[in-house]
Order: sequence, then structure tokens, then C-alpha cells
Amino acid sequence: HILRQISAGRTPPRSRSPQSTIATMSSVSRAFVLAVAAAVSAEASWCKLKNALGECVTLDDLGAEDGYASLLQTKSSAGLTKAAAKKRQAPNATAVWHQLTGAVEIEDLERRLQQVTDQELVQQLQSELTTLQSEFPGADQIKEQFSDEWTKISEAVNFETLSQKLDQAKAEHSDQIDALQKKYDSLKANLPDFDLEAAQAKAADCWAQLQDKGVPLPDLDTLEQQAQQAYDQALSSAKDVLGNAQSAASDAVGAAQDALGNLFR
Repeated sequence: HILRQISAGRTPPRSRSPQSTIATMSSVSRAFVLAVAAAVSAEASWCKLKNALGECVTLDDLGAEDGYASLLQTKSSAGLTKAAAKKRQAPNATAVWHQLTGAVEIEDLERRLQQVTDQELVQQLQSELTTLQSEFPGADQIKEQFSDEWTKISEAVNFETLSQKLDQAKAEHSDQIDALQKKYDSLKANLPDFDLEAAQAKAADCWAQLQDKGVPLPDLDTLEQQAQQAYDQALSSAKDVLGNAQSAASDAVGAAQDALGNLFR
């Protein structure tokens, strides 16, 4: 009230002593300073919500749903910054495709196991399935989250796998070329414009969208580390088996030579 009178060119009532007037003005000044400080603090607090360029953004900028959700998730600026950075970080397309490929191969092996009756083949397929399941532990979860696109993903993965097998068969002049070519042509009719890089990019984009929506997906880096470890272990085991087989064969040859030598003594 006193400040308004002074700004209007009026003199405050003289009924109060100078000391009382000064005290009142001091109290008003303190209140004014506190109000300004509160406003600045509120602005600073609001500006804890920033975009990738460090600019202050509002709920209107984010959209009501995303904005309120972001505010509910965390109140700290550091938390918001980390959450936003994680949300925008694009997953590695090759790694995503690798995990999807593993999940499709597991599904295919499970289907084949239900169809075969030969026990030797069953054991072989079961061994392959066990190896793949240890290499791709997140396969079931990935398949569930990508269920809407799973048919297309399976076709794309199978087409890529078949294309590689056909190229290998041609390079080795295998008698399987004709059979593989038929399967290839059939899949090609469903995917006339298939492009591997485009498929990988689309899969990575789908992964990122699921993450942005808060869908629980396994950590991609951890999955790739587990896949590499399982692959290395399987490779090491295969080398051991091969080494033992070669050693056994060498012993057998040695024994045969000794037997032949004894015959001619």
C-alpha cells in the first residue's frame, strides 16, 4: 500500500512515526523480494524440463500426455535429462536384427521337433535348440513384444537365411541347389522388394518405439554379450569334439598299422 502511494506521488500518512514507516517499508520490501525470489525459483524449477538443446520446454511443447507423464516419472532435472537421452538413443540395427533372427530360428527348430520322429534327428535338433536358447535367452520376450509384426519378421529372416544357403550351395556346387532355388523363388514372390538394410532399420525403429512406450524389452547390449559368450562356448566345445575325434582316428590308424606290421613279421 505504501509503495503504491509513493509511486503515485502521494505522501504516506504522517500519523505514523518515521521509524514505523521505515519498518513497514522494510517489511514490504522483504515480502517483495521473497515474492520475486519465489517466482524466479518457480521458473528455474520449471526449466528443469529441457529438450535435447538444453532449452526450457512446457507441457504444451511436449503434449499433455507426454508432458504430464514425464513430470510424474521424476522430479529431478538429472533424471529427466537421462530419461530423455535414453529415450532418444537409437538401438543398433544389426544387434536388433541378430536377436530377431535368433528368435525366429528357435521358433523354426521347435516346429521341426514337433514334426520329426527319427530319434537321431530329434537329438540333433534338440542339441541345436539348446544351443540357440542359451545364445538368445530373450527370444520369448522379444517374440511376444513383436507379435504384431512377427509374421513379416519371420518371412524376412527366413528369406535372408535361405538366400545365404543358396549362395553357399552354388559356391559348393551342391545337389541341393534346385530345392533351395524353389524355396527361394516362393519366398521372393512374397517379398519382391526385400532389402536387408531397410528391414534391419525398420526393426530397430520398431524396437525404439516400443522402448519409448515403456514396453519392457531386455537390454540389447546384455543380450549381445550373452550371445557372443554362448557362441564362443559352443565353438570351443565343437573344437574339443573335433580334436577328440581326430585323436581317436589317429590312434585307430596307429593300431591298424601295428596290426598290419605284426602280420608281416
